[in-house]
Amino acid sequence: MAPVLPATKEHVRAFTAFVLEHAAESGQDGMPPHALQPDRSGEEVEAVALERWSRPLTSPRWGRAWLLWSGPLPAAGPAGFHDPGARVVGHVELQGGRIGAELHRATLGIGLLSAYRGQGHGRRLMQAAIDWARGEAGLDHVDLGVFVGNDRAKRLYVSMGFVEIGVRHDAFRVDGRSVDDIEMTLALRA
Repeated sequence: MAPVLPATKEHVRAFTAFVLEHAAESGQDGMPPHALQPDRSGEEVEAVALERWSRPLTSPRWGRAWLLWSGPLPAAGPAGFHDPGARVVGHVELQGGRIGAELHRATLGIGLLSAYRGQGHGRRLMQAAIDWARGEAGLDHVDLGVFVGNDRAKRLYVSMGFVEIGVRHDAFRVDGRSVDDIEMTLALRA
């Protein structure tokens, strides 16, 4: 089974390659579009990820990610990998609130390459992030958004305990098309 591992700065190039490939798949083969910007350079993706991942949890807009790997496991150390065949095929990231008063919650974003969907990997990625949020980070809520019409993803989120709290109409414009976004939340504390 493809391993899910916490992202480190040594993984940022593999993560960046994934982000660019995932963005290129957006809206293809009947899959819903997403809001990733495929025109971002690899350098921009890399710099933003490293900046988020290095922020302490006490700082707004911190980020922590978990990566789904296909192929050999990544190695520790500056070389990054034992085998160049290892690649990131999915990820989940939590991002802390925009201001200090929001740091008790995080927003979850998730993505998988199309060949890896429908196999339970999304659930595994989300569970890793939720377990960390509840335990190590001590957060109270995890929020996410899902495009109206992405019923498969919404079913997964509901099955993991997320509840719908509203709809942001015209939340995104993807390829000139207005897309509504369903806002969902998971309470981590009873």
